[in-house]
Amino acid sequence: MTTKQFFLLGKAESTAREIELPPAVDFEELQNIVASHYAIVKPKGVGFVHDDRRLTSVSEVLEKDGPIAVSVNGNAVREVPGPSGIPYFGNYLEIYPDHLGNHQRLFEKYGSLFVTNSMGNRLYQTNSAELSNIFLSEDHYFTKEIVPGHPLHPIKNQEAGVFLADTDTEQWRLAHKFLPPALGPKAVRHYAPTMQRTVEQSFKVFDELDQKGEAWNVYQYMLKLGSQAVGKLVLGMDFAHFEEVDAPLHEMVLKIAENLELNKKVSSMGAWYASMPFGDPKKVRQTMGRIMEMMTESIARASKGQDDLELQDAALKAENVVDYFLRATDNKGNKLPPSQFAPALLVATAAGFTTTSSLLSWLIYSLVKYPGNQERLLQELIDNDWDEDTQVTAETTAKLSFLDKFIKETQRLHNPSFQPGRTAKVDMILPGGYRLPKGSVVISALHHMHNNKDVWENPGRFDPDRWDTEQVKNRPAGSYIPFATGPRMCVGFNFALQEIKVFLPKLVYRYKFSLAQDGPIDYDPYFQLIRPNNFPNSTSPTRLNVFVHSQQVIIAPIIMNLDNVSDDQKILKAIEAFFFDELVYTGPERVNVTLQNSIDIHVSPGQRRLEDCWHVAVPKSPVIKAEKVYLTPVVRHLERQHEAERLYRKEIDSKHKRRLKILKEFETRAQQPAETPEKQKAADHLSAQRKACMKDLKSMIKADKKERAKTWYKKIAWL
Repeated sequence: MTTKQFFLLGKAESTAREIELPPAVDFEELQNIVASHYAIVKPKGVGFVHDDRRLTSVSEVLEKDGPIAVSVNGNAVREVPGPSGIPYFGNYLEIYPDHLGNHQRLFEKYGSLFVTNSMGNRLYQTNSAELSNIFLSEDHYFTKEIVPGHPLHPIKNQEAGVFLADTDTEQWRLAHKFLPPALGPKAVRHYAPTMQRTVEQSFKVFDELDQKGEAWNVYQYMLKLGSQAVGKLVLGMDFAHFEEVDAPLHEMVLKIAENLELNKKVSSMGAWYASMPFGDPKKVRQTMGRIMEMMTESIARASKGQDDLELQDAALKAENVVDYFLRATDNKGNKLPPSQFAPALLVATAAGFTTTSSLLSWLIYSLVKYPGNQERLLQELIDNDWDEDTQVTAETTAKLSFLDKFIKETQRLHNPSFQPGRTAKVDMILPGGYRLPKGSVVISALHHMHNNKDVWENPGRFDPDRWDTEQVKNRPAGSYIPFATGPRMCVGFNFALQEIKVFLPKLVYRYKFSLAQDGPIDYDPYFQLIRPNNFPNSTSPTRLNVFVHSQQVIIAPIIMNLDNVSDDQKILKAIEAFFFDELVYTGPERVNVTLQNSIDIHVSPGQRRLEDCWHVAVPKSPVIKAEKVYLTPVVRHLERQHEAERLYRKEIDSKHKRRLKILKEFETRAQQPAETPEKQKAADHLSAQRKACMKDLKSMIKADKKERAKTWYKKIAWL
């Protein structure tokens, strides 16, 4: 065997190590051997330098006299950069309260990896997909060990097994065996009816807020909604959050939210602070104690099925996760130890509703902040034949492609989770030549990864359609990980996504959301997740408040030929005549005209009905080309939507039949022989087109496809 000396580029030659090389070694093997000696994480990045010259073959390396310098991705080995800080506080004052904005500033200054020291806590942060994949891989370099300085250290609980516990423990192994089946794709499908009942129970509260014309704080009500569902499905408890508008949050929800807020405050102050016997550290321990008491009580009250079942069967038949834990057995007949019930259920409960409530809040924010998306989502529901009685399943939501893109784009730009942490198991050298000491806590900064301009084009723009582009489809692996990745990724992501895909369509179909006031929306810097909260203005703190209105009914795409009409009153009369002929309503009671932005038309749509306010969105233009006109009824009960649609479909059906009859009459007349062969040929051509139109009309009448019928009306009008 050949012996050769190597040293890290940037270090003195005196630090060189002798490394034995096997005979007939190739260049890739040489990279692997040297990387293993220096704990270089990515061997392919290893390069060799001698006298400032890069060596590209084994023969070049072997023929050189003296030690060979080792580079990593062309760089000398170096320390991770970062701000210097000030005594005692370190970088705390330049990170908080706006940690997202300040971390972005540090990424722009130092690159894809930097280190900060906040009150004694050294944290390494990256916005690189490559580095994040390494951090989250759970191999011989990194693991989830919640050491002092880790963001979750103040609430660490080994008995929980998942999220709050270290990886290399028996508790984690057991919890990771038993909990995932209860939250897997098959299991969460049978939770869909309960999720739907939960959101439908909230309607009476939102209807009342609509009737009163009151704005309401998004996060507080989404917290009620998310926790109501999780209470039922995890603990079998009814938190009674929608008994009335001002129903209080259940104590368990309040304590969990308080604990997460306290933990963020304590962990940001440094590891030394967490052990203090007073102040917030003491409150963290007290609230956690009370939460565990309530968890134990809920387990004792929970109903249990009669038979023990194998893991997958139990997941599909259990009423809730408590029931599942009580009945599930592995292939050896073993159960999850009772000592792990309460801690594991705490994780499932807390992670379940805090993530969902924050994400729902950001989704509603995106609906009201970014124009056109609320209308597109509603149109997709109508195109897929949704109505008030639609039973939501995984199959029905799988058809909603825009919903999927809208959720992805919201999670990209406003993801609630932002700091999955891992711990270095050994001293190592990362890609780029960065030295990382053993025990270092590394953070995959999800928000900054999802807004990395090197990956995402114009990352600050909200654009759901970017998910259809080849650039996004071929993005680097790990550049979009809203639930993290690897063995310790979020175990409940299937549950959370299904909950969102049940809640959001039901809310959007029934209500239109509008922002109660303009201005920037701030996030809560001292909460475990990123949630929209209050923001200061010149007078008083305001919150992300919205109004909810009974939802718009998109009646149909409408083309209005007003090319030669410029007078406001004539335009109004043309619009008025078109709508009331098309919708078969009794006519306007009164009309208010303003062509600057829109026209408000008040109509009475039939007997026994209160007055509805129809808002006709018309672009300002001398020539009005309304490709789609949305009629928005500000009404109180959704049964009016059904009546409007029923009347419309009845009228459309009669129009189908009238036009079919006319086409048949034309066809009968066309059977007369033509005067010349040329005219006969033209007549035959028209006849073929009429027959094709009649065939399609018959099919549309049967299928009741009003949108396609509208398109065909325009195509056959000249026939």
